[in-house]
Amino acid sequence: LGNINYLQSGKVHNDGWVSLFTKSGSAIWSKRYSIPGYDLLHFNDMIAASDTSYLITGSIQTYWGVTDPAPPNPNWGILMMIDRYGNILWTKKMDQGFVSGVESTFLQNVLKANNGDFMVSAVAWKNSPLSTKSIIMRIDPNGNIVWQSIANSSVFEFKYNLSNQLIQSNDGNEIISAGIM
Repeated sequence: LGNINYLQSGKVHNDGWVSLFTKSGSAIWSKRYSIPGYDLLHFNDMIAASDTSYLITGSIQTYWGVTDPAPPNPNWGILMMIDRYGNILWTKKMDQGFVSGVESTFLQNVLKANNGDFMVSAVAWKNSPLSTKSIIMRIDPNGNIVWQSIANSSVFEFKYNLSNQLIQSNDGNEIISAGIM
């Protein structure tokens, strides 16, 4: 799992990529991903969803160029399910409908819960005045939200682009989350 930065027509772009290797390190396939209508796709985390599929978290953004930052450039969290050959099975965007009043969402880490659902960590934020929220959610194998828990503060800013933010206890009864604020 990774990201590819490149310039196109004077604008910075970012695509995601995923490669599958044999246990001896030989490449089976490698695919590059972009989302139509968005210039930046950033993958953050990936987990085996089943024997034949993988769940990826990340964010997408439309970017107007390095010299024109005037329009708002919201980032939206994205979930992507791919099959064992790297073909996209489905994608879901976490935009304003995900948490009302936010301007950007960032989906970060994902782990598979003992019951087959997934736990996903996210940060949502809004400018003027700056307000951030840390979100932990349980989603089913189709990307539907089962529940979400939101922590916010008028004093602290929750950071994003963290790794290993979620773990599950050995007995599977607790989800532990950590981060930076």
